[in-house]
Amino acid sequence: MAFTFPIKKLNAQKIDDWVSYFIHCNQSRPALNYLPLEGMMTGFMDLVLFHDNQYFILDYKSNKLKDYSNESLTEAVLHHRYEVQYTLYILALHRLLKARLKDYQYEQHVGGAIYLFLRGIKETTQGLYFNKPPFELINALDILFRDPNFALPNPLSMNPSRAKMAQASLGI
Repeated sequence: MAFTFPIKKLNAQKIDDWVSYFIHCNQSRPALNYLPLEGMMTGFMDLVLFHDNQYFILDYKSNKLKDYSNESLTEAVLHHRYEVQYTLYILALHRLLKARLKDYQYEQHVGGAIYLFLRGIKETTQGLYFNKPPFELINALDILFRDPNFALPNPLSMNPSRAKMAQASLGI
């Protein structure tokens, strides 16, 4: 499923900060290239599926890993920054479902992201990596993509109690 949405002078570091704070925080990963983004964000999800009344994105990966344990799958996701990719896919899905479903609720309707590492299909994990970005992250990115100057707090400077207060005050 293809998607496109506009970006208005958004620095990739803001995306990186938010994603790193909410997904596998305290785990190392390469930094994104901190160039300003402007124009159109385009992407193509391998598959959007509907299961148990929830929508999931599924992406196929052909990476050869040392093994296909949960730890190795997570390491590969972070090393290749696939967590940014699937977060943007989930953001696109969120926007689509919000526009199309009358009583849309993120927690109820979005199941998450599944990455199928094809070379690990016969392993114990079946090569499956799963994660569902929290609504706070998806909502913050939705705000940033619409208005990069909106005064969202920097998630890396927030302690957990301040983060919850900021989220509540912003309605995220």
